[in-house]
Amino acid sequence: MHDLPDFLVYLPVGEWESNTRQKMLLAVSDALRERQPRAKVLCLERPVCLATSPLREGRKFRRWLRGECRLRQINDNLYVGTPWVPLHDRLSAHVPLLPCLNRYVLRRYTRDALKRLSMRVDMLASWVFHPYQISYLDVVPSALSVYECYDAYDEFASVAHNPREQQRIRDMERALMDRADLVLTTGRNLYEARRARHPNVRLVPNGVSFEHFANAAAQPEPEDLHRIPKPILGFVGNINEQIDYPLVTWLARRHPNWSFVVIGRYDGLASLQRRADFKEWLALPNVHRLGWKDFARLPRYVANFPGGLISFVINQLTPPGYPPQLHE
Repeated sequence: MHDLPDFLVYLPVGEWESNTRQKMLLAVSDALRERQPRAKVLCLERPVCLATSPLREGRKFRRWLRGECRLRQINDNLYVGTPWVPLHDRLSAHVPLLPCLNRYVLRRYTRDALKRLSMRVDMLASWVFHPYQISYLDVVPSALSVYECYDAYDEFASVAHNPREQQRIRDMERALMDRADLVLTTGRNLYEARRARHPNVRLVPNGVSFEHFANAAAQPEPEDLHRIPKPILGFVGNINEQIDYPLVTWLARRHPNWSFVVIGRYDGLASLQRRADFKEWLALPNVHRLGWKDFARLPRYVANFPGGLISFVINQLTPPGYPPQLHE
């Protein structure tokens, strides 16, 4: 059996605890343990930004200041750390020399973490998820570079009306695919759009931890669902611009005796806060936001949803996507 590498994974957004790729990476660490017991996985969260995190990610910034985000062990071969940078990638790209400073700071943090964990720098696979992360491939040398594409990034609401930024993302993805040894896609449309541009593209659809969800019906109802009138329609996912707010508002108004329960983090986008349809949806008396729930507790909530919603707006972004909520 060939030696498998250690994995250095640069998470795309958010924190480990609520990251959409967490379940997949836990499965990777389990499979790696069976095939290569000494191999390790180091996941680096999106760096804390000294300039913007105090305003945009106040909770995470305060945790980082208190030392709660230092290198931590999740299981016997999986670790998570939170680096910092002066200014995030998308903003720093417009400031001369700042990308170089970001890479220097990130390189020092990463090399120190790899050394502390005794990870094999000569047998290292770097794994990125977003075109903005192309510079991360230069942080430390890697024997293998992996790019996982799980969305049409140039169609995100934050750039959909900015042709210049859209083109920049496409250019960065093209350059990233030129450098990657392996390209993973989660959806058929994403796979078809990229397989002609790279010799090693694989379709790896989302899945589900079957046993984790199959046993949920026998567990007691979560306490914060007791007070909510039945029946309940539930949505699990981040509260962002991908949700079709006019649709869910219409549905909630048409059925005032139904309760709509939303589980997930709100990313606090200023553009979303200004939208009238978002404010209208928030004010509805039968819409209940319960916040983020740990994955271990999530099946108890889903088991109490007679109906589940995947209420994404239909645009250029959603058809290529493949929501894991479908299986859960």
